[in-house]
Amino acid sequence: MNTIITSTWDAIIQYFFPAFTAPTTEVFLNLITGWILCTARHTITGILPFADPNGKRSHDAYHRFFPDATWAMSELYRLLTILLVRIFYPTGVIPTDLDDTLFHRSGRKVNGAGWWRDAVRSTATNTVHAWGLNLVVITLRTNPPWGGEPLGLPINMRLHRKNGPTLIELAGQMLTEVALWLPQRRFLCSADGFYASLAGQDIPQTWKGKGPERAAALSLWIYSAVWLWYLQQKSRRRYFFVQPWYSGKTVPSFADALSCLRRVLWRYRIKFMFGKRFVHNNNFEFLIEALATAA
Repeated sequence: MNTIITSTWDAIIQYFFPAFTAPTTEVFLNLITGWILCTARHTITGILPFADPNGKRSHDAYHRFFPDATWAMSELYRLLTILLVRIFYPTGVIPTDLDDTLFHRSGRKVNGAGWWRDAVRSTATNTVHAWGLNLVVITLRTNPPWGGEPLGLPINMRLHRKNGPTLIELAGQMLTEVALWLPQRRFLCSADGFYASLAGQDIPQTWKGKGPERAAALSLWIYSAVWLWYLQQKSRRRYFFVQPWYSGKTVPSFADALSCLRRVLWRYRIKFMFGKRFVHNNNFEFLIEALATAA
């Protein structure tokens, strides 16, 4: 039963293999798995023990994946968009949403980082600034089977740099790019009034992304991929726990979706490393749950 669920995740990840060379494919697969299972900070150093626990590849291969490896984030997002549209919107108009957000990153030498307005913490009378990456994101609006608010699954992203293209220009590039990925389909994009000037513009397309920009883009890509896996599970598999301090919770969060996937992947990895006899140990389920919900 768990093998079937794992295969669903394997099928999703393997769908994106054509975007990489053969050596980079293995690095990509290990990094994605490591990101899901990681219980530490999601840096390359933090992910590595979960991505490649036996140290089969040099750690340099993982550190070079974002700044130097030959692959295009736009191709990953193109494949993702086509897959999501095929599953959730096989016909009709495709609803999307556009906005910019602050991606918190520590460190003064993070390429592209700066002090930006934090929309989440700012109010009408008080503007809060924070250090990080200013991202412009397009999401596919997806209605989950449990109802309630729709999910926004990222399908494209740009990094806004000081003295670089404006937010409006970056948004225009992404809209054009997404439209070219599915030229036979129609998209409906919703955004706040800041982006109103995009209406009717003849907008170009470009993609430039190395290092931190690729890392941020891949994090958003993983968000969409995890939700995609979770939404494709049968309803009895999309479970989540309601804690005593949050008794009013009625729908799953991304943390719940991630925990469900972690349970599957950890169960598979432990069986692979220690054999099936280990799963009959009384502490096995406790260990799985601890790993699944670890920060």
